[in-house]
Amino acid sequence: MAAISREVLATRPASARGRAASRTQGDKGLRRALAVVRDISDAGAHTPDPERIIAIALDKILEVTGFRRGGIYLLHVLTQELTLEAALGLSNQQVQAVRLIRVGEGITGQTAATGHSALISCGDDDLWAGLLAAEHQHDCAVLCIPLTWGHRVEGVLNVINEPGRPFAEWHVDFLSHVGEQIGTAIYGAHELKTTLARNQQLATISHINKAISASLDIDEVYRIVTGQLGGLIPFDRVSLILWEGEGGAGFRVTEIPRPFFTRTGLLDGPSVLQEALRHPSPQMVRNHAESPFVEHRHLLAHGFASSLRLPLLSGSRVLGFLYFISREPNAYSQRHLETSEPISEQVAIAVQNAQLFQAVKQNVAEIARLKDFNENIIEGVEEGIIIENLAGRVIFVNRRLEEMTGHSRQELLGEPSAHIISPRYADKVAEESRKGMQGVKSRYEAVLLCDHQREIPVLVSTSPLIEGGKCHGALSVLTDISELKGAEQELAAAHDRLAQANQQLSLLLRRTVDAQEEERRRVATDIHDELLQSIIGALYQAQIAQQRLEDGDPAAVQSITTARDILDFVTRETRRLIFDLRPLSLDEMGLVPALRKYLSDYEDTWHIHGRLRVGGTVRRLPITRETVVFRVVQESLNNVRKHAETDSVRISLHFGREQLVVTVRDAGRGFDVHEIRGAPGHNLGLIGMRERVQSIGGQVNIQSSPGVGTRITFRVPLEPEAV
Repeated sequence: MAAISREVLATRPASARGRAASRTQGDKGLRRALAVVRDISDAGAHTPDPERIIAIALDKILEVTGFRRGGIYLLHVLTQELTLEAALGLSNQQVQAVRLIRVGEGITGQTAATGHSALISCGDDDLWAGLLAAEHQHDCAVLCIPLTWGHRVEGVLNVINEPGRPFAEWHVDFLSHVGEQIGTAIYGAHELKTTLARNQQLATISHINKAISASLDIDEVYRIVTGQLGGLIPFDRVSLILWEGEGGAGFRVTEIPRPFFTRTGLLDGPSVLQEALRHPSPQMVRNHAESPFVEHRHLLAHGFASSLRLPLLSGSRVLGFLYFISREPNAYSQRHLETSEPISEQVAIAVQNAQLFQAVKQNVAEIARLKDFNENIIEGVEEGIIIENLAGRVIFVNRRLEEMTGHSRQELLGEPSAHIISPRYADKVAEESRKGMQGVKSRYEAVLLCDHQREIPVLVSTSPLIEGGKCHGALSVLTDISELKGAEQELAAAHDRLAQANQQLSLLLRRTVDAQEEERRRVATDIHDELLQSIIGALYQAQIAQQRLEDGDPAAVQSITTARDILDFVTRETRRLIFDLRPLSLDEMGLVPALRKYLSDYEDTWHIHGRLRVGGTVRRLPITRETVVFRVVQESLNNVRKHAETDSVRISLHFGREQLVVTVRDAGRGFDVHEIRGAPGHNLGLIGMRERVQSIGGQVNIQSSPGVGTRITFRVPLEPEAV
C-alpha cells in the first residue's frame, strides 16, 4: 500500500473551462469544509463522547462532499482493533461485514498502522473492496483517511465515491484536514472524559478515605466501601475476604445482604483464592465459563459471569481481597482495575488499622500478664541468663547458667561477665556489652569457658534493660549450640561428599555420551565405506546393463530400470540413516553446516519450514560439545514435529566470547511446563535434553504456555579464543 497521490485520482479536467470549474467546485467545497471543521472542533471541546463527535463529523463530511456512503472507525490501542462506530449509506449486513478490522489487516488496517491515506479499488485485499465487488461497482473506490492527532492515529475515515464520479483533489485536501480535526477532537474527548472520570474517582476515593480512616471496625469499613463504589465499579455482589492466621489458615467473609462464599466453596478443589494467596496480584476474569477454577464454576452456577479480585496488602503480607462479581460477562476492564487499586490500598490500611487496634487491646492484656514475670519463670528456662549492671558486673544468673559453667552463683556474682568467656572472644564480648549498655540489641556467637577448661559454643542474645527512658544494664541469653555446631560440621562434610559424587556422576555421564557418540561414528563410517559404496557400484552396473539391453527384450529393460529405482531408493535411505546415526558433515564441516543440512532434510520430509539464524563469530567447538548441541536441536525439532502442531520453527545460534546461546522457538500449541514436569513418563525428552547439556557444563531453560508456543534456550560454555 502506498500513500495516495494526485495522479491516482486522475481528476484533472481536459479543458481550461473544466479546470476552472473544478477549482470553483473545490473552493466552494473548502468553504463548506471550514464550517465542518468548526462544528467538529466545537463538538470536541464540549463533549467527552467520541462516538457523538464521529457521528456529527460523518454526517457533515458526506453532506459537503456529496457522497452518500462512508464510515468511521475508532482505534482501540490495547486490542489493536478498529471498530466501526459510525456508518451512513450501508445496510446492516454490510456494517456487520466490515465492523471489526485488526490494525495492519487489509488497506484499511494498514492506514491505521502507517498513518498514510490510501485508495481502495474493487478487487484489493480489503473488506471494503469486498463491498464494492458484491455490488459490481468496479468503477467506484474507497478513500481511506487516517484520523490523527500529531503522530498518533485515533481511527480511520472511509468514504465511497459515486459511480462515474471519481475523487477530486479538493476531496483529498478537505478529508485529510478534517481527518486531523476529527483525530484532535477524539483525543480531546478522551482527555475530557478521562479528566471527568478522574475527578469523580478522586472525589469518591477522597470521601471513602475520610470515612474509613475514621473507623476501626472492619464491618463498618465494608459498608462504607460498598456504599460508595457503585458509581465507579459495576458489581452485583462484593465481598471483603480476610485471611486470619498464618498462611490463610482461616478466613472471614463480610458481605451484604448475605454471605455467598463458604469454607467448602473456597477450599475444595483448585481455588483461585488459594492461588492468589501464593501469588497476590489483581485479576480480572472476563468469563467464568473459560476458567478452570472451582470457585469460578461455583460462581457461574449461581449466575455470576465475571469477577474482579483486588489484593489487600501490607508490604508483602496478604491481608485478604476485595472481590467484585457481576452477572454480566466482560463487565470489568483495565479502567476498573486502575480505578479500584487506590481504594484497595486504603481498604488495606483500614483493615490493618482495625487489626492493629485489636492487637493493641490484646497486647495491653498481655502486658498486664507479663508484669507477673519473675525470677521463678527465669529459673525454668532452658537457656542460661546473665544480667549485668552498667559497670559490666554480673548481678544475676539463673540455675541453667550455673549448670552450663559448673560455677556456683556466689562465684559469678560481682564478677565481669567476660570472666566466663573464652579469651579468644574477649574483645567481641566487650564490644557487644558496650552496645547493650548504649541501648542496642545484639546477637553473636561466643565460647563459654567452664570448669576444668571445658568450652561450650553458645549463641548470645543481648538486650538493654531500659526503664524510664534510661538504660540500667543488659540481659544476655546464652543458648548452647554444641549440637548445632556438630550438625553443621556433618553437613559440611556431607556437602563435600555430595560435590565429589556429583563430579564423578558428571564425568561418568560425559564418558557415557562420548562412548555412545563414538559408537555411532564408527557405525556411520562403516556404512559409508562399505555398504553405500557397494550399492552405488550395483547401481552403476545396472545402468550399463540397461544401455546394453535397450535393443533387446523390453521386459529385461523394464526389470533393470526397476532394479535401478530400488537401488536409488536404498541409496537415499542409507544416506538418511547415516545422517541420523552420525552426520558426517558435523565432523567434516562443523556444527552450523550440519544443522543447515539437517534443517533442509527436515523441511523436505515433514513440510515444516525452518529458519536458522547465526550470530557472533562462528568457530569450531570440541566435537563433544558440537555433538551435544546438534542432538539437543534434533530432539527439539522432533518435539515440534510430534506435539507443536505448527508449520514453522526458528533456530538461532549466537557465538559469544564465553558461551554459545542456542534458541529453538515455535508458535505452536505450547504446554504447561509445571504440569509436564510433574507427569511421570511424559517428559523424558526434556530430561534427556537437560542431562546432555548439563554433561558439558551448560544450562537449559524451557518456556511454554498453552496457545502461545514453546521456547527452548540452552547455553554452552566456550573456551576462550586464542589471541
